[in-house]
Amino acid sequence: MTQSTSSISSTVKTVTEPSQETCQPGSLEVHVERRASSWTSTSQQKP
Repeated sequence: MTQSTSSISSTVKTVTEPSQETCQPGSLEVHVERRASSWTSTSQQKP
């Protein structure tokens, strides 16, 4: 249980870390864009 909490804490810290965002500002945008593209592809495939 301690490991899970520790893992979540590290993830949250990484996400809230401003240096990461300044280092790679486009990384999040690209991730969202890729997800959006996958969603559109799936929607288009459906009849």
